[in-house]
This record gives sequence, structure tokens and C-alpha cells, in this order.
Amino acid sequence: MGLTEKFLVNATNLKPIFEKIRTADQLPDSIDREFLQELGFNQDPDYLVLPVLRVLNLIQEDGTPTELIEKFRNQDTTQPLAYGLIQAYSDLFEKNPKVYSSSTDELVGQIQDGLSSEKSDIILKYMANTFQALVNYIGPENIELVLEERVSESSSIESVVKEIAQKYSTETVEVSQSNGTPITKVQDIPSVKESSIPSDDNAKETEPTEGHLENKNNHSNQENMNSDARTVDTSEESSPQNQAQNGGKSMENSVKDQEEQIEPFDIELSQQNDLGSLKPNSHYLNRAYIKRAALAFDLGQYEKAMPALEAVIKRFANSDSPELYRHGSIALIKKMQLAEKLDRKDELLPIYDSIIERLENSEEEKFIPQVDHAFISKAEMLLQDNRHKEALDVITSAIKRFRKANRNQEFLAKAMFKQAELFEHLGKEEQALEGYEAYVEYFESM
Repeated sequence: MGLTEKFLVNATNLKPIFEKIRTADQLPDSIDREFLQELGFNQDPDYLVLPVLRVLNLIQEDGTPTELIEKFRNQDTTQPLAYGLIQAYSDLFEKNPKVYSSSTDELVGQIQDGLSSEKSDIILKYMANTFQALVNYIGPENIELVLEERVSESSSIESVVKEIAQKYSTETVEVSQSNGTPITKVQDIPSVKESSIPSDDNAKETEPTEGHLENKNNHSNQENMNSDARTVDTSEESSPQNQAQNGGKSMENSVKDQEEQIEPFDIELSQQNDLGSLKPNSHYLNRAYIKRAALAFDLGQYEKAMPALEAVIKRFANSDSPELYRHGSIALIKKMQLAEKLDRKDELLPIYDSIIERLENSEEEKFIPQVDHAFISKAEMLLQDNRHKEALDVITSAIKRFRKANRNQEFLAKAMFKQAELFEHLGKEEQALEGYEAYVEYFESM
């Protein structure tokens, strides 16, 4: 049984993509971004259909077409896709066989009830819209036919859903280690081993050498737990003058050049009376939640780390304890870093929104660059999606943030230039002129 958490941010091209796949002369060995580009779909929102195809059991983990997608291509009906839909959303169908006729608001509630962790409103809306887009393309009548066909051979709707879920569940793709032990592909990703803040506020900070974050073998575990992970750009390109000259450069590069990291969880929680509202044993439960997420992350067990981080975020989202609330914030940042590492672009925009909403006004030194990163990355994603008006709003807010604090001059230069370009693109020539004049005035004096 299951309930997929994959979703599309924009489902406009879902039907055209399915139709192109159906009518293609032949399918490649792997359905991937390159294949979508060949079909004429080359925008980031289009690529988000790939994980959806996987959970529908139309392609395997490595993109290999399955028997189900061949059935879809060889028939004049979308009915084969109904099997994949019922399998991917089996928890919903088991509780409500008519879930495909639910309204958006009803779907949001049913999806949240079926999830193990609480999702933001925007994520739930994306998930509901994706389900409805699939239903609209497949057709409620085809979904009903599949259910009725199976009911005639089974004793209940529940058994039908379980049968379909079992029959069409995607096979796990495994890779063997040298000793023959199977490992999942996600475990092949190198671990992001980060160092933590010392529990003693007066402890001396240690500046790591280059490569500290990438090669944990160069440091003992104790050293990793007692140093700050920082990287500082001291090249000539980091000067305000050179930053200003590179105004047209991609904003994303400023993030990748910095790669400032948030520290892992401070595992030792206070046992003072400020936690007095908690149950006597909840101190250890809180520690268990945090340790589970921290260790899964550090060990590179990312498929375990993601839900563990989400559990920490949910548990401490509105905690009255500043200490626990801070752990929830760290978990949110870790979730962002992990989603970026795993290239889960469909999840990132809502994560950036959550970080900005939660931490925009934070004065904690460790959080500030992470919020800056969220602003920058959100603007980049919106620009890539051609959502220019939304990107303009984010860039305008970011410019105010950076000018006020007199920091992140490289992004400020690029953001001011991009703001003027967007005004010009949107036909607001006077505002564009003012933007270019402001850019010249601000950076010419440096």
C-alpha cells in the first residue's frame, strides 16, 4: 500500500507529454530529460513528470520503460494508466474508492490524512492538483472500469486496491557492492559530512581546510563534532568591483561559490525547567528524533534522513522552547540541502518558501546565509520556469534584504541587474531605466 508524495508544480504539459510518449515511433532505453527534450519539453517543470512516471510504474528507477507503458502505447485507451494511478495512490483508494471524484479541498484533506508527516498547504495543493490532472487525463470512467473489473473477481474494493498495488508496484533497482551485498542507488551518493557547533558556547571555533566537508577521512569524528563548517571566498572575483562587473552572470553561481553550510544538530538538549511542560520522558524522545535525523543524514542514508527530518520539523514547528524551535529550523535547512543534493527540484520551491517564512527575520549568524541562499535559489527556479512576475517580487525583496544588511554584494549586483532586465522584459521601460541607473550609481562609486 502507499501514497506517493511526488507532484507537479505545473501540470499544463502532462497531457501533451503523455500523448507524445504514446505516439512516439519507439521509446528509448531510458526515458529521461534528454528524451523529453527530443519530444519538445525542455523546461524544468516538464522534467518533474519523470518521478511521476516512476511512481505510476511506467518507467523503472533508471528510466527503463515498463510493460505497463507499452500497454498504454499499444491501446487506444488510457485505461492501462489507471492501474498505475491506483497503485501510486492505493491508500486513498482503499479509504475512498470514489476519491477520483473528490474536490480539491477534499483531496487536500484526504492526502494529509494519509501522510505520515504534515505538509505545508502549498505542497498539499500541488499533490492534489497532480492527482486531479492524472484523473482528468486517464478519465474517471477508466478508473471505475478497472475497479469494477477487479471487484467482480474479489470480495471488496480494499482487496482490489491491494492486488493492484502488489501487482504493479515498481521493482526496486539494486546495485551490488564488491562483496555482493545489494545497495540502493541513493547510497552511492557521497555523504555530506558536516561538523557541528560546540555545545560549550565559549568553545573555540575551528576553521576547516579546503575539502573538509567532502573528505571526512581527513578528520576524526571528534574533530567533526567540534568545528564549524565554513568556506570563505578570498579570490579577486569576490571584490565588490568585480562582482558588479559580472552583473549578468547566473545568480545560481553565487550560491555554489559560497556553499555555506549549516551545522548539524546540537544533540545535547537542555534538561532545565524551561521544558517543564513536557512529559518526564519526552526529553529522551526529543533527543531520539534529532539523533535519528542527524545520523541518517551523516551516514548518507538519505531515504531515511528525509522523513526523519520532516518528523523533526513537524514535532518542533511551533515549540514554545527556543531550543527545540531552533532544532526544527535546522532540520528545515537540512531538508533543503538534502533535496538539493538529491536534485528533487519538485520539492525545493516550497522548502525555500518555508525557510523564508520561518527565518527571514532571524538574527542568528548561522541562519542568515541559509535564508539568503533560499532567496537566491527561489529566484533562480522561478526564472527557469519563466515565472517572471513572481521572480521579480522575490528579487525585489532580496535586494531590500541585502542592501539593508550591506552584505552579499555579489548577489546584490546580479539581482539589481536582473531586476532591471525583468522590468524591461515585462514592458515596464521607465522602471527598467530607473533600475539600470540605480545599478550604475550604486556600483560605480565602489
